Amino acid sequence: ERLQQLRRVERTKYQCPDYIGDSYRRFNNILDDKVASDMRFRIEYILNSREQTLRKLFNWVDKFRLDPPRYITDEGGQRYKLDIDEAVVSTAAFIFDRYLSEFVGEGGVPPFRLDLIGDASLFIAAKTEMSWNEVCCIEKVMGRYSRRVYAMNVDLKILKELNWDVVYPSPISIIRDLLSLLHCPSGSQQFEGSLEIHKTDVLKEAAYMTKLATIAYGFTTNFSPSTIALATLSVVFEKNRCLAKSIALCCNLIDPVFHLANLFKTYGMDLSFDNDDVKECDEKMLQLLQNNSKHGNDEKERACPSPNNITKLQCDE
Repeated sequence: ERLQQLRRVERTKYQCPDYIGDSYRRFNNILDDKVASDMRFRIEYILNSREQTLRKLFNWVDKFRLDPPRYITDEGGQRYKLDIDEAVVSTAAFIFDRYLSEFVGEGGVPPFRLDLIGDASLFIAAKTEMSWNEVCCIEKVMGRYSRRVYAMNVDLKILKELNWDVVYPSPISIIRDLLSLLHCPSGSQQFEGSLEIHKTDVLKEAAYMTKLATIAYGFTTNFSPSTIALATLSVVFEKNRCLAKSIALCCNLIDPVFHLANLFKTYGMDLSFDNDDVKECDEKMLQLLQNNSKHGNDEKERACPSPNNITKLQCDE
């Protein structure tokens, strides 16, 4: 039911305007060479700065998850490990792009530096996806960056510009929902542990691919979240047939993609791996993976430092 409801509204509500495309269309109508040259430089600068900002956010969250564990105590006195879900960064990137689209597509200039907009978007996304205690812990770790964001009221101005509409069903969260539809049949409970391990492997590959798609401009402007999710799953199973066969064996299926496609038809869902937009997104994602491998754009090679040097902060302190 959640997926069906999402599909009805996502194209108008959760697909970012193509503000770079709008800028290029404006650029093509300019006859003055000097003005056109300045505009071309500005568009390229925004594209490069956007990629650096989003890559920094993803790398910081990856580093946060790899650093020594940080623990937090909830209101009931229960102590647990703090983690940041991939969905938080995807939501932050969506907020970031939507805010830029309010200015760039019309030929304007954002009122803040892009790195500040990125940090503020991460804070806003964390508040929509995480508990207040967890958000406070992130603020401690980010240190001076959080103070700069709050001192300039960047987050509040972004929220006002977007009319406080900042909820985003990220592709990785949709993939989790789709994988939950794959389960062991009755009498095969002995395979449940293996199935969960295989699902975790799928999520790891899917998280990496959706990260690349989020950083690369064009996916969130041309495709809806469910389209990106379906294309990602399709590519994961296409590139890793052994993983697909292992899940099929645990669930007593012929093929997980085939099974999901049958479920979509059975319940009359407006979802299909054969839709033209899913196939187009599938092709672009394969091309993105190929280019990323060809140019050696591995996250380890291009990793950015964390916002400050705090690596052993215990959030209970």
